[in-house]
Amino acid sequence: MKKFHLPMNRFSVTAGAFLLAACSNSSPALRGTPSGYADASSEDSGREPSSFGRKEKRSLAYCAPYGRDLRLGEECVAPDEKLRFEDMGRRINAVQDKHMALGKDHRGHDAFGKSIRRGFHAKAHGCLQATFTVLEDIPEELSHGIFEPGRVYEAWTRFSNGTGTIHADAKLDVRGLGIKVMGVEGDRLHLAPTEVPGVERSTQDFLMTNKVKPTTHTPEEFVQFAEASVSGPKDQVKFFVAGRRFEEFVTLTKESSRKIDSLAKETYWSGGAIALGFDEHEPALASPAVKFNVSPSSCEGVNAPLPPRLAKERHPGKKKQLEDSYLVADLKGLVAEDDLCFKFSVQVQRDAARQPIEDAFIEWTEAETPSKAIALIRIPKGQDFLSKERLAFCENLAFNPFNGIAAHRPLGETMRARNEVYAFSRSLRQKNLGQKPIDPSAGR
Repeated sequence: MKKFHLPMNRFSVTAGAFLLAACSNSSPALRGTPSGYADASSEDSGREPSSFGRKEKRSLAYCAPYGRDLRLGEECVAPDEKLRFEDMGRRINAVQDKHMALGKDHRGHDAFGKSIRRGFHAKAHGCLQATFTVLEDIPEELSHGIFEPGRVYEAWTRFSNGTGTIHADAKLDVRGLGIKVMGVEGDRLHLAPTEVPGVERSTQDFLMTNKVKPTTHTPEEFVQFAEASVSGPKDQVKFFVAGRRFEEFVTLTKESSRKIDSLAKETYWSGGAIALGFDEHEPALASPAVKFNVSPSSCEGVNAPLPPRLAKERHPGKKKQLEDSYLVADLKGLVAEDDLCFKFSVQVQRDAARQPIEDAFIEWTEAETPSKAIALIRIPKGQDFLSKERLAFCENLAFNPFNGIAAHRPLGETMRARNEVYAFSRSLRQKNLGQKPIDPSAGR
């Protein structure tokens, strides 16, 4: 029996084989339907259609509330979605409470200390200082917002796991990367209702995972997945089977079951899209939309060959993988040797149907919209990112895709939901831990 892995659990299950067979052999009507393709099976399975769901198969750019296809950079916003997002935020708070109540790590020890952790990306592999340098030769169509050719910003990078639990690095999981660019100028986005204003007024957050696309088509489905994950692998499988989410299961299994040997060799994707040059004073005008990704780079330039230490496989070995934090050890060793660099790239939306904004699960392929590097991220060598002070700072550092300027407004239902859900998660954490919002520049 072939083993199938989900990020929170490693297990072998007959349902996995059934899901693969169903996905490979079923007719389109039996496959997990994109949120833009709401067919009769969606109602039978109890799945909630997204804000632009419909009864007929139409273009992925079709917006039911508007009764037409979306234009490039245009969103489809349902009138009730704010209430739905707030409900999702409260349900994620319940997931956080359950994680704290269960609160045991892989060795049976108390992993939480009766404290609330982040709803996702609970384990930090490290927060490292960096510079974010916009390339001199970026195309004019990409030179908007913070992307002023030659501009250099100070930044924070936070590497993390993917789940809301603390466990050994050898446990299968996705990995996250958050970048907080500082010294940013421009009109700010409106803060979420549970955020505290006045703390971060000159930052821009970029959030990614090493999965090309999210786990599900809609934020409602993702919250359901998070709720199922608390109970264990059986409920996770039930989530996919009951909703006929076969494609989603195969994608998650493939992307999360891959063991990684170094955080520095991973590519991290945004999943959702952001605007590039949104004019807050002309909100009716559609914005150019992009997805972004971060990948390893030579510090000599984004087009230079990778250094040998990143170009070859970095095998930690079985003994090393038994350590709780072998990925942290590898990162520490790399930063001790030399600067560590990544390139920040974007994919531009060229076709509203083939690169939809509202369904983040639909991949924007490199063949149709290739990534273009527009910035270099440099993590200086010699940082002690495991000091007591840095670890405390890292634990209190908060990220939200809506923490930024209007020129880079997050786009799509999944991104809009994250605004509310992240705010609820942060508020509960701060209340439980007695934390106050911090100034990111204070940790430098």
